[in-house]
Amino acid sequence: MLHQGNKTIKRSKPSYFYAILSVTLVLFLFGIMLILIINTRKVSTYLKENLAITFVVSDNAKVQDVENFEKNLANEPYVKSSNYISKEMAVAEFQTEYGEDFMELLGGENPLFSSVNVFLTEKYANEDSLKMIEQKWIKNAVVSEVYYQKNLLSTINENVERLGVILLVLSALFFIVAFILIDNTIKLAMFSNRFLIKSMQMVGATRQFITAPFLKQSVFNGIFSGILASVMLAGLLYIVNANFNYLYIMEDAQTYGFLCIVIVALGAFLSFVSTYQAVIKYLKTRLDELY
Repeated sequence: MLHQGNKTIKRSKPSYFYAILSVTLVLFLFGIMLILIINTRKVSTYLKENLAITFVVSDNAKVQDVENFEKNLANEPYVKSSNYISKEMAVAEFQTEYGEDFMELLGGENPLFSSVNVFLTEKYANEDSLKMIEQKWIKNAVVSEVYYQKNLLSTINENVERLGVILLVLSALFFIVAFILIDNTIKLAMFSNRFLIKSMQMVGATRQFITAPFLKQSVFNGIFSGILASVMLAGLLYIVNANFNYLYIMEDAQTYGFLCIVIVALGAFLSFVSTYQAVIKYLKTRLDELY
């Protein structure tokens, strides 16, 4: 009997190994999906906060008035940063970008204008806020014109919103698929223990006494799978950042830490639920149906 019990234990170990491996891979893929969602948000924030509103400074504006105008702008809650570009700086930027000295063709006359470029916080990077800002500052004597790329902002908002919905739907579907895969994997791992579970029940063991060790093992396996998946994600992100520099989540320790906690907690939770359902199923199954 002891020999048979040892064979049962040895036979159950490979199933736990494959269960841990399967859960790790599923959590790894789910983590990639979460990373895509997080970075979609980051890309949206980056694009919106780098969309400038250009306040064209009137040629008649005094230096002191322009300085006061900049200070007043900087105190507004929607301004992330701003910078002043004089006519001379505008010429230098043009020459650097295009490599041409157009001033000679115009007889030394500078057709460019002075301006103040304002970059908004993400919260105010929308059409309604931009219109409000434009209406407020166009009345200022320093400002002759307000310019921003209206079509670009609309395109960014529409595409980001569409992409966000698509990723959320895919995440929901992937979560369902992940739950099914993990549930089937763990139930398959528990299949080898069905006679042990039934034997304990037949000798009078309580349900809590029977389920406790299996649930404890399942939570440990889930946490271990989550840690392995987090390490694999760290390796993947390191490689991507080192070669492409597209993702920046590794630079944000708090975000990555939260992501790891979610993955580990998800692994433990799904393993716990699936194991509990499997044990209860075998407890309710008649002995002759186990064969």
